[in-house]
Amino acid sequence: MGIPRLCYSVVFLALAGADAWAQSDFRDLCGTTIRVGLRSDAPPFAFHKDRFASDSFGQCGPPRTDAPLQDHVGYTVELCRGFLETVISDCRGDPPNIVPVEVPIAERYDMLAADAPPFDLLCGATTATVTLRAELPASPYTFLTGTSVLGGPGFLDETGCRVGVIGGTTSDATSTATNKVERRLPGWESFTQGRPGCDPRALEDGLVHTYPDTTTAIIDLLSDGSRSKADLLLEDRHILQWHLANLTALPGKVTRVPEEDPVPFEKLTAEDIRAIQGRMTLLPDIITIEPYAVVGPRGSSQVVAHFSRYLTRIQGEPGYTRLLRQCFGRQVDRSFWFLVEFQSNVREGDFLPQPESPVR
Repeated sequence: MGIPRLCYSVVFLALAGADAWAQSDFRDLCGTTIRVGLRSDAPPFAFHKDRFASDSFGQCGPPRTDAPLQDHVGYTVELCRGFLETVISDCRGDPPNIVPVEVPIAERYDMLAADAPPFDLLCGATTATVTLRAELPASPYTFLTGTSVLGGPGFLDETGCRVGVIGGTTSDATSTATNKVERRLPGWESFTQGRPGCDPRALEDGLVHTYPDTTTAIIDLLSDGSRSKADLLLEDRHILQWHLANLTALPGKVTRVPEEDPVPFEKLTAEDIRAIQGRMTLLPDIITIEPYAVVGPRGSSQVVAHFSRYLTRIQGEPGYTRLLRQCFGRQVDRSFWFLVEFQSNVREGDFLPQPESPVR
């Protein structure tokens, strides 16, 4: 990716080694079990390192030797990894038991709401909606992106405007919205204006095709027009940007040009990549804002609170700015820089006292 691996180590060690005063009050997690929910398919935020080509860890780089969460990489994973390392540092002799838990995107909300949830922290690419933040423990914001439109050949030549979404995301109103006209994607109607082939009620009426992940959607968009199930994809912008920048790292096969047999992504040449990029376009439109956070199920408020304290502390450190630059370059919305400054200066406060046990 053009940046030596040594640079990653410097950045990540700067995160894990934030000022000593930031490593003094996580000891009530010593000896506990911390179950960490992780996604395998959301680069550059959270993904399994074996799911994509070995040279595709994105700008965020691979995990360090002997660090927690060894099988996963990405920006949010690195935040959680740094938090866990800080807890371990505070718990010398009695470290927590860290259990990674794979979380399929289509199941994450059911897992969060379960009577016996399988994880305590969800370290992925979770949009912290108003309702989610009110119902579940949630950290301060970890990133700010937006839902964008990836137009495939059918959309670009104005022959179709069939909508594709990733199942289980906030773009998939068919599976998560109790009210289909929720202001979840307020920019869609504006996007359809001046595009006669696009139905402004498509999302409201559930007229979408649901894909399991972004790679599958890209493969379908580039397939023969009579076979593809959608003409455009609604997905978070930074995830789309990563996929388009790392085409040779994606799993599976893709049609380079119409009427040719698919070839593995990893076999694409520079000419192939230019041909593919000419057949699809990431449009500048932002359909809605997607603020990310680390969340947990009911009952995990203490763990999420500790992570939140860790996050706001490192957001005030130079190492955090370097991490953002390493992961996203200049593709960080200026509004998020304001949020970072704001969050890092909010006072932590004290934990609420534990309720007294009733006298028997």
